[in-house]
Amino acid sequence: MAVVGEVSGIRIKITAKSEAFIKARITKGFSQRELARHSGFSHAYISLLERSIKNVGPSTAKKLSELLEKEVEELFEIQIA
Repeated sequence: MAVVGEVSGIRIKITAKSEAFIKARITKGFSQRELARHSGFSHAYISLLERSIKNVGPSTAKKLSELLEKEVEELFEIQIA
């Protein structure tokens, strides 16, 4: 498991829920490139997130959730080990 963060010995892995993330982006009216431009992330990074290939950190998940006006838990799967 690729770990994106560790707090007090607790390891956290955060990945996008592909269908929910894509639906939220489209509902908001953003293409991948537009979301990338608004978020400051690259188009390639957004593409990797949508395919659940790339993990994200807590601050990235929060920023994208705010842009898409959804709760973090709606768009991302948070695994704690």
